[in-house]
Amino acid sequence: MDGTNPAGEVSYNRRAFAEAYVLARASEDDAFGEYQQEQSAYNTALRAHRQCVLDGLQTLFQLRLDRESISSTPGAAPLFMLFASTAASCLALRTPWSSYREAGLLHRRLGELGPAGVRIIEASELITQLTDQSRQAHLDLLAELLGVLLGERGDLVFTSADLLAAGVDDTPPDSRDYPWDFEND
Repeated sequence: MDGTNPAGEVSYNRRAFAEAYVLARASEDDAFGEYQQEQSAYNTALRAHRQCVLDGLQTLFQLRLDRESISSTPGAAPLFMLFASTAASCLALRTPWSSYREAGLLHRRLGELGPAGVRIIEASELITQLTDQSRQAHLDLLAELLGVLLGERGDLVFTSADLLAAGVDDTPPDSRDYPWDFEND
């Protein structure tokens, strides 16, 4: 999320709130979601964890990020529509390598191509860099929109302890604690 303070706690500002919103909406197909292929039990636990963190942050920031809740605040609906479409746009960001779990064979083949392989790798690296920059710009936009929607609460920062006091443990599940799908066969 936003970072850790000297005590080692994670802090949650409005940018972290925005990121929590995006992560709670990520699916196994989204590059941003960091879900594990062939580990559906872990993915289910991670999705539930992310929703809990988002719910806790919504409680702490006193802002529900859904159409019904936002529509009761005058002038907020169009801003929330932009917020929701920006989150969807962030999740849609991909690179040509996004669907590869392991690309060692492809990298070896590109290495065999000489100068053409180098150009392909360089172009791929540029696409990845630009995609990362675009993702950060999306999160910046989401944070600014949240600042407007939150008003005087826009500069609040909460910690893991605040979330825990609200009933949410922000410790994510560990993928090592979940079986691989092929282990259940």
